[in-house]
Amino acid sequence: MHRALNAFVVVGLRAWGTWRRASARPLHPPAGASYPKLFVVGCPRSGTTWVAAMLQRHPRVVGTVESHAYDTVLGPFLYRGLRGDAGWRVVLTRYEVMVRKPWGVGLHWYVNRRTFYRLVAAARGERAASDVERAERLIAWIYDRYFTAHGDIGADLFVEKTPRHQFYAERILRHFPEARIVEVVRDGRDVCVSLAALPRAERWPPQDRRSQVATWMEYVQLGRRLSADRTLRDRVLQVRYEALRSDPARELRRMFAFAGLECADADAARIAAATEIPRTPAPDSAPSRHPRAVVGAWRNHFTADDAALFEHMAGDMSRELGY
Repeated sequence: MHRALNAFVVVGLRAWGTWRRASARPLHPPAGASYPKLFVVGCPRSGTTWVAAMLQRHPRVVGTVESHAYDTVLGPFLYRGLRGDAGWRVVLTRYEVMVRKPWGVGLHWYVNRRTFYRLVAAARGERAASDVERAERLIAWIYDRYFTAHGDIGADLFVEKTPRHQFYAERILRHFPEARIVEVVRDGRDVCVSLAALPRAERWPPQDRRSQVATWMEYVQLGRRLSADRTLRDRVLQVRYEALRSDPARELRRMFAFAGLECADADAARIAAATEIPRTPAPDSAPSRHPRAVVGAWRNHFTADDAALFEHMAGDMSRELGY
């Protein structure tokens, strides 16, 4: 633990030194252009990766891996209450950790280190803004640079999928008036089974059943709160994992229509077929990124105690959702 903490501190100090040098030559971005944005959110293991994969097959969609932009850039100020240099040191360190770890996600897929540091320097130079506002502008600049490098303003749609951005969904919609959100919802019991099936080497998933249920409930509550906001709910589309499994092409057409993109029935069927998840569960020994993807897998994996715990914690919420 101490070694990991010390390594984190060393990375942070090095990152801070690099930023201090970059601050002498900040990268001042041009005025942001408005282009449609679609954010895919939802509890992990609910099908967000599948939804993003389908959407990104459209020829007019620009997107890549999860950015984790809001946790990386805004989280230190919004949730940890940091300010000034202390917060920006954490931002830089989080970026560096993502670069150094063998993760296939992160902001380094959107902008390289040199660009990121110069954009941070520009954001820090926005003296009239608070740190939270600076962080939000930095995220927008990063997305703008990625989109303009890969897309066509006025013709293309930017799609970004990070499940945890559900915690920032209201802020995203208010910051980007042109943005919309697709919230993916799945039966909480199947979510628990899928979380439990992930390799133990992945440290982020909740390990015990109570924590798994609580995680699902937290995401559902956030989604319900967003849908209850009359000023925002028309910009949020809820997609059920079970409906996707039943007729993926139909649900895909619904998502494209919500996003303002045309998609012929034949094209939707082709995309759905190309991205289909196997309908049979992977054996326990099979290395799969989508274990227990079958609907109703919980019936074969929940113990009586699991079922009783879920009913006690989330039974009412699950029934309100129709499960």
